[in-house]
Amino acid sequence: MRRSTIAVSMLAAAGLAVAPLAAPASAAPSGAVGTIVSTGLEGPRQLFFDGANAYVADSDDGQVRTLTADGKSQAVLSRLGSTQGVAVVGGSVLAAVGAAEPDEHATKLPPRGLSATVVSFAFPTRKLLSDPQRFELRHNPDGQQQFNAKGVPLDALSNPYYLLPDPHGYVLLADAGGNDILRINSRGATSLFAALPLITAGKCKTVPNNDKKHVGCDPVPTGMAWGPDGSLYVSALGSEVEGAVFQLDGRTGAVLRTWTGFGEGLTGVAVADDGTIYASELLHGAPEGNPPKGFDPSTVGRIVKVSTTGAMSYAPVPMPAGIVWHDGALYSTAWSIAGMVGMAHAGQVLKVNPSAFVAAS
Repeated sequence: MRRSTIAVSMLAAAGLAVAPLAAPASAAPSGAVGTIVSTGLEGPRQLFFDGANAYVADSDDGQVRTLTADGKSQAVLSRLGSTQGVAVVGGSVLAAVGAAEPDEHATKLPPRGLSATVVSFAFPTRKLLSDPQRFELRHNPDGQQQFNAKGVPLDALSNPYYLLPDPHGYVLLADAGGNDILRINSRGATSLFAALPLITAGKCKTVPNNDKKHVGCDPVPTGMAWGPDGSLYVSALGSEVEGAVFQLDGRTGAVLRTWTGFGEGLTGVAVADDGTIYASELLHGAPEGNPPKGFDPSTVGRIVKVSTTGAMSYAPVPMPAGIVWHDGALYSTAWSIAGMVGMAHAGQVLKVNPSAFVAAS
């Protein structure tokens, strides 16, 4: 679908940025939600821990930043473009650089370079590791029509969004535009790990797609996490219609189970040591059109907790994108698209309080 790009341009189409909103007096959530670990970020997306060191992909300023003990951060990589994902593998810092929604008036493919790439940095050398767009053009794993009769892309061909170290290889990439999970080795060779199925549950059942052969919402993978059972868990935006979490075989990529029933689409997933699943809903509660007068942007977004019995509860984290389970606790980015409502430097990283999760009223 046309809404499978998770770059800033796609999020603007969701309705949050139709008109500037009045910022609350403080972007800090209440203590009941969690402890603020870092502030002053610009569009934080993926959060990654390498031992005691934490890294965040700061999308709006095109950087990878490492969190510092004083609650702030410092840049490790800069001038990347729309930085969506980050991971540290074998001593190298990897960054997934997302692509913008194709212009409906375009007459050629989106440019390469820093668009839709994976960059590797091991001081002092920085290099292009993988070009997922090239892989998508050559293999088209989801089988959907890519171009219209004029040769203009119907959708984002590739939008690298999330990186995760691969215990069976080097690193996995969730390509939100390609609707797949790619496996990249240390030399940059790229192969398919899993092509995710269309979501056909709920409102997605009859949604049209790029061609008549494909009906349903694009999965749009946005996050990954290894579970204690060795499975790979993947969050799916579902074109902002019907989010899902897929459980994949950690070696073969085969779909083992699917959880649905989420809200406006998922932008991250984490799995606790006991198998509890957490999923972030970045746009939950966002108005579809112009926000009403006095609308409070802090009410947008939440994290969903799915217990091992399937029961769901919710924590009101504002605008969460990347989430991760680390050292027995859940961490989340917050105010991840605050820049779109006129709030500069409002991005945060939180340690989420377990008591913040309550059942739906």
